[in-house]
Amino acid sequence: MRSIRSRRRRAWGGHLVEPVAHRVRFGALQVVLVVQGEQADPAVEVVSEVGGEHPSAVGFPGLARRFRRPIALSAIRGGDTGGSRGSWPDSGIIAASTVWQILNAAGVDPAPRRTGPTRREFLTVQVEGIIAADFFHIDAARGGRLCALAFIEHGTGRLHIAGVTAHPTRDGTVQQARNLAADMGIRMESLRFLLRDRDGKYGEAFDGVFQAEDMEILKSAPRTPRMNAHCERIIGSTRREVLDHVLIANEAHARKVLAAYERHHNEHRPHQARHQLPPEAHEQPATVHDLDTRKVLRTRILGGLINEYRYTA
Repeated sequence: MRSIRSRRRRAWGGHLVEPVAHRVRFGALQVVLVVQGEQADPAVEVVSEVGGEHPSAVGFPGLARRFRRPIALSAIRGGDTGGSRGSWPDSGIIAASTVWQILNAAGVDPAPRRTGPTRREFLTVQVEGIIAADFFHIDAARGGRLCALAFIEHGTGRLHIAGVTAHPTRDGTVQQARNLAADMGIRMESLRFLLRDRDGKYGEAFDGVFQAEDMEILKSAPRTPRMNAHCERIIGSTRREVLDHVLIANEAHARKVLAAYERHHNEHRPHQARHQLPPEAHEQPATVHDLDTRKVLRTRILGGLINEYRYTA
């Protein structure tokens, strides 16, 4: 262990004093309290967690000794672990990293799921029954910003652009959800979960449209777009392939452009997860060996921004 006395002296109450180290051992956790005079500097160095010899983290004096057991028991029983800073009485401020360190040493997994499948395992198993929703913005050429609502089916990769507006409201979002349910028809019966973020434009009425179809609402954590990665990826593809190359004039123009890309995405664009099949295709096209008998037909989408290729009949 490196010597604490060799450190530079710290200012405490306007005076320079020499730090004094005191060791405290609690189970397998050995800490060193750096004391300035008669008061403890708010820094605890974890010297070793299972017989280690080197510092590894910084916490607070006496916290592990006084609150390690109640924090771990509270987490196991499903209560508050104090990770929200300052929720434990007589303990001062508790950093989330300190709570994590205590729970990790006690072998307690992160909340809210301490048992069962991870989120990645859940999404993999339930992929056929998940539809995700997300908003994305479009910058208009004449200034202003438009807002579009996109849905993506995890199982098939089918894209739905529900609507584009300059003034999104909860009522408008609910109506787009109803239109989606009507357009999907019987396919809604195979869906079990709606994955969305916590945007205030959704509301309870929006969730009610899907709950009426016996679907459960899954909300991602705040400011965590990676928890809705499928939507984020298709939105990124839409930007890179279309929106970054077209000047959008108004709402009508945006609807026309996005509708054309939606048809291309669902009917022609290959998807690696589906063995290079488009979402609405069920079998691979026939392989042609003699190119002299059948020619390739090119279809231009959005003025040649996107090209589709097919064999002529």
